[in-house]
Order: sequence, then C-alpha cells, then structure tokens
Amino acid sequence: LRACWKKVANVPCAMEKTSRYHATIATICRKDPWAADCLMEQIKHDWPHRAREEEKLTLNATQALRTLDYVPQILNRLLETYIDGCLSIDVEIFISDDGEVSVQFMKKKAAEEVDVMDATSPVKSTTAANEPEKHCMDVPEMALKLDKLMLTLFEFVDAKKHLRRNIFALLLDVFSNHFLDTHKSKFVQFVILQICGLDVKERVEKRRGGSSTNNDNSKNNNNDNIDLQMPFDDEDGDYEDETLYHQFATVLVNILVDDQTRKNRQIAACYLASFVSRATFVGSHTVCETVAALLRLAEKYISELDELPQSMQLASHRHPFFYSLCQAAFYIMCFRGKEAFTCYKQQEVLLQEGEIDDVEFSQFNISAERWTKICFHRLKPLSFCLDSVKEEFLECATVLDLLDSQVVDQLSRIEKHDPPRRPPRKRVRAIRIPTASMTSRKKERRSGGVGGLGKGHNPLDSFFPFDPYLLQDSYVFVQPFYKHWTGGITPEDLIADEVDQEGVPTDATACSSVTGVEDADNAEDDESVENAVVLESDDDDEEDDDDDDDDDEFDVGKTDVPTALKTKDKRSQIKAQIKAIIEQYKMSNERDTPAPGENLADFYSRTSDYWNQRAGSNVDTKDSKREGFAFAQARYEELGPAMKELKTLDRLYKDEKNKEKKGGKSS
Repeated sequence: LRACWKKVANVPCAMEKTSRYHATIATICRKDPWAADCLMEQIKHDWPHRAREEEKLTLNATQALRTLDYVPQILNRLLETYIDGCLSIDVEIFISDDGEVSVQFMKKKAAEEVDVMDATSPVKSTTAANEPEKHCMDVPEMALKLDKLMLTLFEFVDAKKHLRRNIFALLLDVFSNHFLDTHKSKFVQFVILQICGLDVKERVEKRRGGSSTNNDNSKNNNNDNIDLQMPFDDEDGDYEDETLYHQFATVLVNILVDDQTRKNRQIAACYLASFVSRATFVGSHTVCETVAALLRLAEKYISELDELPQSMQLASHRHPFFYSLCQAAFYIMCFRGKEAFTCYKQQEVLLQEGEIDDVEFSQFNISAERWTKICFHRLKPLSFCLDSVKEEFLECATVLDLLDSQVVDQLSRIEKHDPPRRPPRKRVRAIRIPTASMTSRKKERRSGGVGGLGKGHNPLDSFFPFDPYLLQDSYVFVQPFYKHWTGGITPEDLIADEVDQEGVPTDATACSSVTGVEDADNAEDDESVENAVVLESDDDDEEDDDDDDDDDEFDVGKTDVPTALKTKDKRSQIKAQIKAIIEQYKMSNERDTPAPGENLADFYSRTSDYWNQRAGSNVDTKDSKREGFAFAQARYEELGPAMKELKTLDRLYKDEKNKEKKGGKSS
C-alpha cells in the first residue's frame, strides 16, 4: 500500500497507470480492515511541505482526494490535513490596508501567546509576532501554490454533492480548532462560503421545480442566480433555519455568547460580520436576526459594565469585545442595511397585527432607540471603528432614519474633536511581491472598488475574513456567491423599493419583452405590455422626473417621439422602438442576454454552461470557465447601452399609459 501511494503521489503517471495503482490500494483496503488507517497515516506523513514545487503540491492533493472514492471513512482526517496544508501557506501571504501584497515567512508560536485586536498593546499575530525563517521559498510562487490547492478543493466540494453535509459538519469542527486560532486567514475559509452557497443553490432548484442535471430547465428558471430573498424571504422566513449558512451564523453567535476566550469571541465577531455581509445568498431574516443579536450582546455588555467600579469603566483596553460587537453591527448595516431594515419593518407590522408576540419580535428589533443608546454610550464605539465603516454607517443610519440627522451631526463633531488614542505598532519587515494572480484586482482594492470598507484608521486592527478573494484561477468558484462593495444605500434606493412594491415586476427578461410586445399589439387591454418591456432595477435606479417635458426631449436611436401624436400612437412608436432594439442587438435569447438589474457576476453564473460551451469545451475545466467568462463579459458590455435605452423606453411607455387612463377618467 505504501509503495503504491508513493508512486501515485510523487510521480506523475499516465491516467491508466494511475488508475491501476488506485485499484490496487482499493483492493488492499477492502481486504485489510486496518489498511484505511495505514493509508491515512501515510498520506499525512508524505504531505508535501509548502516550500515544494506547485506541481508536487497539486499532484499530491488531487490523488489524496481521489482515495475518498473507495475509502470514504478517512474523509474527516484527510480534509483536516488538507486545510492545514493550505493554511500554512495562507498565513504567510500578507495584504496591507492599502492593498499591497507581501509575504512574511514566520515560525509559528503557540496560539495562546497571541492576543489579537487589543486596543492598547502592539498588534500580534501567528505570523507577525515571530522570527523570520532563514530559508525562504520562491516568493512569487506562493499565491500560485495556494490558488491551485484551493482550486482542487473547490472542485472536489462542487463535485461531491452527496458528501456536502458531511464536509460542512467537518468544516465547523475545523473552524473552531483551526480558523479561530489562525489570525487573519484570507482565503481558505472561502470553502465555507462555497459550500453554503451550493446548499442554497440546490434548495432554490428544488423549490422552483428545477434540477441541477437539467440544464435547460435550470436556465429558464434562473436557478444559477443565487437570490434567496425573492423565492423565500417574503413567503417563508423559517426556511432559513434549515440552511447551512444559518447554521454557520448560529455557531458564530454561540461563540460570541458562550466562549470564554476573549480572542475567539472577537474573531468570531469579525467572521460573522464579514460572512453575513459578503454572502449573496444570506436572506434578510438572517441579516436582521444577526444585527439584532449583536445589539443585544452590546446592550448586555453595557448593563454589566454599569455594575463595575468607575475606574474600570472607561479604560478602552478592557473593552475590545464591545467595540468588536458594535463594529460588526455597523459593518453589516453598511452592506445589508436596506434588507435588514425592511425585514424589521415587516416584523413590526406583524407585531401590530398580532401575528407574532414580543419575544419573536425581539429577534428582529433593530429600532432607532437601540442604535442611539449604543452610539451615544460613554465608551464611544464609533471612535474605535474602522474609519470607512464609521462614515458609511452614519450615512446609512441617516437614510434609514436609524439615527436623527441632528444626532448624526453631533456624533460626527464628537468624533472629529475627540479622536481615539492609538498605541504605536510594531512593523514587520515584509517582502513585496508582484503576484500575477493578485495584480488584476489589487488596483481596485487600493481605490476601494474591491475592498470597499477596508480603508482608513483602524484602532482595533480589525480584519474581515471574507474580504475580496484575490486568487485568480479558483475565484470562479467564489464569484457566484460573493457580494462586492458597490457603495452605500441612498435615498434613491428606497424610492426604487417603493416602486417595486407597487406591483412592478423586476424579474422580466429581454426574451419576454419581445413576446409581450407582440401580443399587446392585438390586445384590447395593454396590461401585458407592463410585463413586456424591460423594467428598472435596484442596482441602477434613477429618480423619476415629474416634468412631462423631459419625455418629449428624450432621444433614443436618433428617433424623437413627436409630442403632437395621440397617446396611443406614442405607445405604438415606443413599442416599435423596443422591438427594433431587441432585434438589432439579438436579445431574444435569454441565454446570452442579461436580466434587468443583473450584474456581470450573476449573469455569468446563470448562463455559464452556454458560455463555457462557446469557449469550445463541454467539460467544466478552469480554462473553459476563464474563456467562457470572457465571452460573457464582452456580451454584457455590448448590451449595456441597449439595456439603458430599454429601461428609459419602459418609463416613457408607462407614463403615456397613465396619461391615457387619466384622460379617460376626466372625459
């Protein structure tokens, strides 16, 4: 068995020869009950050091995962060894606050000696507080090695649908025993985000009557566009309790409540804020519950603090956990404030109607009174937040009326005239690397387009574990489930929500536009046209102009709509323009046409099979996915102007229809 494993893991062989080696190992494991343990010991013993060549690391990882096909009982031990190997590389890749990438080669100390996020002592970590190794590996290859290992792991999780529950249970154990003790891990934890996203995707497909094996049906139902809010939140909030992501969020909250280690509680707060904010599939019920739980813990901390002697109450270094709780709540509101606030208002209505009691409502209570109480507390939590988080939260609180505008102005003046005192930090000498797999988004990170909220003064040395994933090849498995920072909430976003709540559908596609317009031509009632034209979306809504003269001045495709024509004639011309644009850009096929408001990532996720086939391969390899994404991006950019024109024409059409209805009533 050992001889066969060394041949498989160390020497690249032809596929047929490799299969024979694995068949021999499988036969030995079937005949000898101790062989599986022996195999696992050999795999762990022979696991390559992180300094070995990328090809060696990838070969060993691939062959090790293949053994699970015939020795599934070693799944837990093997994945734990695999993740340990990835973490050993991850912790040595350092990304500074300004987006610069460097590598620090350090010997690890005991985790007990590390006390992260202490506001009054020099920042320590499992990497930054140790002595550099004498012999360093080739620096530019570091990110590539981790990228290949993560790609192999993502492919394994994606393929083993029947093992996902078991893998997730293992990841929860690994999280408590490894991730919490690894300060500022940047990439390996994304396997949790992937497996939770795949779980939601599978549930969406089942609810919509789709199947992951039926590509045509899944595309028609838009199953690859992971949007939990639309199919579940409004109809069945209890659904979220069954999902893997809700279980993970619950584990993190339990650590905040029960764990006696201050370091673990602070790191759990960072994970909770980052995961709930960044995962596109996390529903609004979970978002609201999470924020409410953080507020409850912060209020509990305040009440317990009031019972302490006065000398202990204002020492900032004694309250990093409180500051971490507050910053986590602020951070989530910056990303998902609109969803959390909408859910809170819905629960408030249910409470008033007697559908839920006070206990149930308390799980969603994120009222303005609670925010005011915490923000104005004498510990001044906003003073110990990341600058960008503080600024965005105050803006969000103003828009959502979580804090009165005068209160926000007062808080801003307090922060401006009473900044927190920051202790000096030890700097560790680092080696800068122009890593090929990271440079594509490094410029965006520095400008805020990727990192978004990772800028400015950072009193707690905070980190957010699900900050943008910068490994190039394996990113394709993260992309469908990841939310990038696109800016804070604005009053226009709330106006758009009001429009959507009036019954305007937001999931009509360009394909249905053609059918609807043609059917409306022969119908006495034009109600079907409202479902035919492309509609406004949440992502790029604009304020409607009440001045009717703007409609007359609008020009699409060099064709003006004459003001002297009757309303019905205007609508006919608008429908003709819509049809002409759709024919010109060939938008009748939803496989290669973005849905209204659909961003590039969601568009590729929904239509990936089509673009990968266009790339010239029926097999989902990393090369075909990369080329397929390039095709999808080109198509998305090509249709950008046309989608804007169709959206504006839709507004004109509805305005003309409203005029006709008003005219009929007055006559």
